[in-house]
Amino acid sequence: LDPEWEEEKFVVEVLPDGSGGEELTLSVWDSDGPFLKGDFLGQVVLKAKHLLSPPEETQTMDLTPKKDLTPKQLKLVQGTLTFKLVRHTPSQAWHVDAAAPDLYGASNFLP
Repeated sequence: LDPEWEEEKFVVEVLPDGSGGEELTLSVWDSDGPFLKGDFLGQVVLKAKHLLSPPEETQTMDLTPKKDLTPKQLKLVQGTLTFKLVRHTPSQAWHVDAAAPDLYGASNFLP
């Protein structure tokens, strides 16, 4: 599998003092159809202070499990998520451009 999403963007408000939430969790799920629950494939958890001073370059992080997964569900957690944090003025918030996780090792960032 090598899923890709184009132009997936969202805004996350983070105030200069770091308030507005302690962390941002980016969860990745597959889709089994419109009426079926997808499978959890992993997550990346970013602390608020990471959002306040992110690196300028694209970041790739390993997908990690969430709590209380069964052994079968844990086997599905693999791969990476590639994303970029970009300053969004005038509110001084950051937004995340998230690219598809590549379940075989490398990720493709879509500008």
